[in-house]
Amino acid sequence: MSEAGRQPPTVAAWYQVRFDAAGIHRAAQPPGGEPWQDFLAWDDVIRVCLEVEAFVETEGLYLFSRRRPESYAIPMQAGGGPELLQALIERGLFDAELAIQAAAASQGRIGAPRRAVTIGYVTWSSMMSGLRSHFE
Repeated sequence: MSEAGRQPPTVAAWYQVRFDAAGIHRAAQPPGGEPWQDFLAWDDVIRVCLEVEAFVETEGLYLFSRRRPESYAIPMQAGGGPELLQALIERGLFDAELAIQAAAASQGRIGAPRRAVTIGYVTWSSMMSGLRSHFE
C-alpha cells in the first residue's frame, strides 16, 4: 500500500502509560518524532482533570504536579489510559462520581484537586499542542 493510502498509527500504538507503587510512567514513540519518556510520583500529583470533547472520540487526563507548572497530558486512547483512570480513582486522586459525570458530559474539563471540584472547558487541540511540545 502506498504512503498516501496508509492509516496513521493509533495513539495506543505510539503512546503508553503504566503505573506501579511508585508512580506513573509515560512513554511515547511518535510517528516522525523523537521517542521520550518520563515519570510522575503518586505523591507529587496535586490535581487531576478529565477532558471530554463533543462529537469526537477523544478524552484526556491532565495530571498536575508540585514538580512543574504545566500538566502531564495523557490521552485516554493511550495504551493503559483507562487503567490509569481507574488507578487514580482507587487512590482517591479522582472522584468516581466525577468520572460518571464526565461519561455523561458532552464536553468540558472536569477536575478535582484531591476532593474539591472545579469545572471549565477546553479543546482537544490544546491538549494535542501540549503533546506536540514533546516532539519538537
